[in-house]
Amino acid sequence: MSIDTALLTAGIIAEALVVALLCWRRVYRQLPIFSAYLVWGLLVDCTMSVLQSHLAAGTYIRFYLVEPSLDSLLQYGVLVELAWAVLRPFHAMPPRRVLPVTALGVLIAGALAWPFSTAPESVRSHWDYVLIVRLEETFAILRIVFFLALAVTSRWLSVGWRNRELQVATGLGIYSLVSLAGSLAHQYQSVTTPAYHWVEVAISASFFGSLLYWVVSFAQKEPPRPELPEHAQNILLELAGTAHTHRVTLEMRRGGRNGE
Repeated sequence: MSIDTALLTAGIIAEALVVALLCWRRVYRQLPIFSAYLVWGLLVDCTMSVLQSHLAAGTYIRFYLVEPSLDSLLQYGVLVELAWAVLRPFHAMPPRRVLPVTALGVLIAGALAWPFSTAPESVRSHWDYVLIVRLEETFAILRIVFFLALAVTSRWLSVGWRNRELQVATGLGIYSLVSLAGSLAHQYQSVTTPAYHWVEVAISASFFGSLLYWVVSFAQKEPPRPELPEHAQNILLELAGTAHTHRVTLEMRRGGRNGE
């Protein structure tokens, strides 16, 4: 058995274990998009090898190009969901405002990360390959930034390493660091060299490591989330008061205009 086959088989088993734990611990209720992302990954991994052996090369390549686009869309949803869950204390503010702002914030962060993504010289003549590579690098940067931001502000947000949001972000961060480093290494490698293949093996191994981390993490119960520190509660109260004042002022202005 080759190392690629071994990693694929081990990854499928690990993904299935993580999905089973998400159902057992009912994490899918807390993080439904992340759960759907893992189910999607499990289905793709199970079908890719079958499709490769039964489909023509051109058809398989088209499917291979479509799959990363859908994967990127799910990753965007996962990041928005994590940000929404982490900012749960701020939900005292109107949800119809917090959720769009959260989604827009992740989108803006992606737009800022996009210029830092690049594609290897070997694929720059194919716009579709360039798009896929740059999408993957952009989301790798986003996942790393999200993990670092969450780790730095975890104490302020009362989020510990046993909380699901930080566990998910940690697993994504580990995989993202290796995949981003691999993408940078590919800039100076030819696809036909053994070094290129071993970089791909390292990326696959890092994702398998993230899956093992999630297996261990989700096998444990999540502790009760502590209350926000007093200084954080004061900031929330100020934000809520400011939002209420702006809303009342806006309503008074609208009422004045209607009266005229």
